[in-house]
Amino acid sequence: MSGPITRLREHILVGSRSVVSKVDALRAALQGERRGYEFYRTVVAKAKLPEIVKMAKEFVKEEAEHVKILEAWITREEWAANILAPARTLDLTCSDS
Repeated sequence: MSGPITRLREHILVGSRSVVSKVDALRAALQGERRGYEFYRTVVAKAKLPEIVKMAKEFVKEEAEHVKILEAWITREEWAANILAPARTLDLTCSDS
């Protein structure tokens, strides 16, 4: 089976050199958190025992917070890559000619 996590693992290392970007790693983490969120929502909907429902509801809240954090982090990283990176490569030297 070749899911996203398996594909990510296959691309993390080539020799001893890392080839996965920070944003790619964050996106993989986000996907995992979203899956966890959906899983616990399903548990809340299907569980019969009140203590299981209560615990799953807490996990839903935690996973939702993790999703928000990762989405914000990805946004910052993408912004930095798209806005700040080109500015670092500009030739700002002065020429008298």
